[in-house]
Amino acid sequence: MKPSLSIFNHPDYSALNVEGEQHYWRYEHRIGERLIGTLAGVFDGGRFVSGFSAPFGGIDLARERENPAVVAELVMAATEALARKGPRRILIRAKPMAYSEDEPAIHTALYRGGYGLAGSNLSFHVDLRRYADSAAYAEALLSDARRHVRRGLGREHEFRLAGTPEAEAAAYRVLEENRQARGWKLKLPYEYLAELAERFPDRIRYFMLSLQRQPTAVALVYRVARGRSLVVYWGHRPGSEAMAPMNLLAYHLVGRLKREGDVILDLGTASEDGVPIEGLAAFKRSLLGETSLRLDYVREV
Repeated sequence: MKPSLSIFNHPDYSALNVEGEQHYWRYEHRIGERLIGTLAGVFDGGRFVSGFSAPFGGIDLARERENPAVVAELVMAATEALARKGPRRILIRAKPMAYSEDEPAIHTALYRGGYGLAGSNLSFHVDLRRYADSAAYAEALLSDARRHVRRGLGREHEFRLAGTPEAEAAAYRVLEENRQARGWKLKLPYEYLAELAERFPDRIRYFMLSLQRQPTAVALVYRVARGRSLVVYWGHRPGSEAMAPMNLLAYHLVGRLKREGDVILDLGTASEDGVPIEGLAAFKRSLLGETSLRLDYVREV
């Protein structure tokens, strides 16, 4: 069985981010012929980082649900294999706790394997299993957000996948304008994202909401792993705030991913260096975002 790797643990992702002497490494744990899971990352000088140049990395398991004792064996064996490679420090940026039922077992195994907590961030997600469709999602929203969705649905609008390079460039410009209006700059250049999309076809996608035939709001979404998608960037065109386009964008995005079989829509973190960002957390809660932890672990070798 080939390893089922999340995007951030894939060698093609690392190939776009490593420089100089930095290099990718992966450990695969098997019992007989059965692949249990993998730990992947990048050697960067005297340290190994799982989740290098990424929001997270962590353990990828082959099954949806694994025996916790087997998970512990994987972590122990991966740590021993890493130690033989000679890093002074191992840093593992674990997936958000909500990603699977196995995440608590992975965290427990890391703790028992001598890893200490190196960082903690508040993560938000929408559990798509809670909603039969986008209509059920809209009905679950609080009154203000529900009203914004209903008003938006009453306007002339279109929600679509930006399926051409020209449409993707236009979508990226909306995100750029959104950040520039607040004095920020997008960290990921359009050219980098275009190359990433070439390496991961159909997994790096721009979803665009147009109101009155004008591109108004955009979500850049990575399908990180099977059934799990992450909003990397999203935002609306400056001046469109009165139409509350983000609520309508989230409504359509939930419906689209639900139809595609996703179970988790990762809204990303709402903290910086562990300190909650009040406005961002409130926005993600308004979209029915539920909280979980995104933890970093470190072990000196």
